[in-house]
Amino acid sequence: MTSEVQRSHAPRPRPDVRLVEVGDESVLVDGWDLAMVLNATGALIWRRLDGRTTVREVARQLAVEAGADPDAVARDVAGFVDRLGAEGVFDGYVPLPQGDGDGPDSHDEPEIEVVSVPPVGYGSVVAAIHGVDQGGAPAPLIDPDGGHRLLVKWNPHCGYCAATVHPLHDLRPALTAAGIELILVCIGDVDAMQRAAAAEARTTGIRLPLVYAPDDDDPFPGAGTPSAYHVDGTGTVVSPTAHGAEDVPALAATLAGVELNERTDDGGTVVRYLRRRGGMCPSDLAAAPGQWASTRVYRIADHHIGMRVDCEATGAVLDRLFPGARVHD
Repeated sequence: MTSEVQRSHAPRPRPDVRLVEVGDESVLVDGWDLAMVLNATGALIWRRLDGRTTVREVARQLAVEAGADPDAVARDVAGFVDRLGAEGVFDGYVPLPQGDGDGPDSHDEPEIEVVSVPPVGYGSVVAAIHGVDQGGAPAPLIDPDGGHRLLVKWNPHCGYCAATVHPLHDLRPALTAAGIELILVCIGDVDAMQRAAAAEARTTGIRLPLVYAPDDDDPFPGAGTPSAYHVDGTGTVVSPTAHGAEDVPALAATLAGVELNERTDDGGTVVRYLRRRGGMCPSDLAAAPGQWASTRVYRIADHHIGMRVDCEATGAVLDRLFPGARVHD
């Protein structure tokens, strides 16, 4: 559904948003916040958006080149622009509400109703699912003896989750002393999660208690990883929740009543990590994100930066690009 206002608008891309050609793909990049692959038509539209050319004029140009119906192309272009506008890639663009249509076919377009799942937060009751542990034995999420637990929604494929392993391991004894049991909760393909978690444990030498459950038993729907929930014996969340690789260990330290120590490298220098804002993966992170040969970590300025490579040849190129910067983390 488009309006005359949409068609007469001349969207101006923000100067820090770039279209990058990666092989045969066109990728719209907004810093660390957005990377969107555009199809060929989307790339053609984007290249014509300069802050002066209106949606109507872009549509007219494309319709002439393709020999298509200008009105139909205008609807498609306006929809594309509105979708990108919702991602914040244009200066001063406010996505228009879906209101009055501009043609006889407008009533045929589907109505989209966004249904959001209420987040699990302070005072919520967590579903008492029964998953399995690393060995496949039944494992209840809520302590049957009524004890308190810190449940961390965790994924062995999530780099932000990996960053919480050491601090959670270090805080676990203090949590236990405070009467709070630490449990990592993995949601997804149980077999795949168990294999990945075992590989992670072999790499780090750290084994933390895990409970696995399939996707349809997710007690924290819509929450990204890592996220943490302090629950009592009834499954009620009794503390503020935490989301992200920095906030989750901070919550654990608060509950344990101790200071969260900063990690240092072998030289005693504080280790900081380059993370996306919030340090959290989406809730629908795929169970198997791809086959990677290895992970390289480099110290650049005052940050450790991890990069996964698809083959050792690529890793060797990175080693030459960052000579002397590689660290084992």
